[in-house]
Amino acid sequence: MVPANWCRRTPQGVKSQQGGHLIELSVDQPQRAADLLRSREDKWRVSLFGDRLHVITTGLRTGKRDTIAQLDAAGFRFTRP
Repeated sequence: MVPANWCRRTPQGVKSQQGGHLIELSVDQPQRAADLLRSREDKWRVSLFGDRLHVITTGLRTGKRDTIAQLDAAGFRFTRP
């Protein structure tokens, strides 16, 4: 029998407990961009998947706008919409 709290130990279970909105961005220097965002946000909110950044925001529109503005101000170029 699977323990009742087992779902919280899986990646999907952990993500479901975090809340927020996931945005995906592609930039020219993804590792540097991830490092920048991690220095300004809770580290768990930023993940790197190849050339894509996954960022968990509290508000979808404002979070995406603010994240893009931070990366744009730091000189990052977006490689995909």
